[in-house]
Amino acid sequence: MSLLAVLVPLAIALSATVKKSRYERSFSQTGRSVRIASAETFFTDRELLVKTLRDHGLPVEKISNDRIRVRSGGYELLYERAKAGDAFLVSAVADNGEELLFDLDCLEKEYMSNVQSDVYKKLIRKLSESDMTVESEEVTEDDAILLTINVP
Repeated sequence: MSLLAVLVPLAIALSATVKKSRYERSFSQTGRSVRIASAETFFTDRELLVKTLRDHGLPVEKISNDRIRVRSGGYELLYERAKAGDAFLVSAVADNGEELLFDLDCLEKEYMSNVQSDVYKKLIRKLSESDMTVESEEVTEDDAILLTINVP
């Protein structure tokens, strides 16, 4: 018997439903600087968030398990949450609002790609620990991963 599993890139699912930056709602401008005050993110995994920030070339300062600061170029980001498992909130101050919104959206897409990769690795590891095997694997045009799994 075979089982079919599809890992759909979350960034595609999210970008299809969100036309403009979700951070614009929390956006305000004071003089030459712009602010985003406590906007909710999709980031729930601290290690994947740190990996995403570093992959984006940003210097990460871990203040605690639930607080992460990034200072780069013309902006500062502060990610914080009440407790593990909650989504991080982001606060930001920047010189250029368009650049900030663009970077926040890019970080979100990169994070979702990292989530998909992490789920894929965990699934393959679990399959190798069980009697199930991957019969076939296909990456589709939209970067979804189609797995056919043999189930004994």
